Amino acid sequence: MTYRLFLLLLLVLAAGCNAGAIITDDDDTPAPTPEPHPDPVFDGIEGTLTYDITYTEGAAAEEVGECTEVYSMSGVDASENAPGELAELQEDCPNCSELLSVFFTTVEDECPGGAGMPNDNRMAFDRVTQEGSAILWWKAGDEWFELSAGDLEYDETTIVYDNPDSGGWGPWGGNVTTDEPCRFIAPCRWDGVYTVEADLGSNDPPPADE
Repeated sequence: MTYRLFLLLLLVLAAGCNAGAIITDDDDTPAPTPEPHPDPVFDGIEGTLTYDITYTEGAAAEEVGECTEVYSMSGVDASENAPGELAELQEDCPNCSELLSVFFTTVEDECPGGAGMPNDNRMAFDRVTQEGSAILWWKAGDEWFELSAGDLEYDETTIVYDNPDSGGWGPWGGNVTTDEPCRFIAPCRWDGVYTVEADLGSNDPPPADE
């Protein structure tokens, strides 16, 4: 009888040891994502978008050489009026807290094959980056994408985006045009640079992180 009790005691102890061996390890928990600034900052946008073109092939390389298009840029905070659009943006950029609707008007001569900015542009900034800088997000079609990073001074924001010719033809790569003086059988090619210079509204910027 004592022997059976001894075996039963061993089984109980073994079961207790196994149960105690199940330990939840929290070491694999990912670091928390930085929270975006919760308060709106950009109540509007005013400025310019400059597109500098250097033609590398075709008639424009000899007849034009270099050309610059400057667009007057204005816009409003559309976050509340376009919640679906903002939600779509935040799928790719969770830290983008404002959605700007941006409009352009050409204020200098158009260049052959120039930017031709559409009126349905959208803009946003990822401000959870290094202090004083941000990533510009852009939508001028069906998808949001990261355009470039630059200084974010709210009233003197400047972001430069290089747009070189990457070869290929038309939508399959590179910058190419058949606009005059270029021809379909001898199209012109170019390297470009976009420069965004803007005042992002009158609201106070968020406090610096301590």
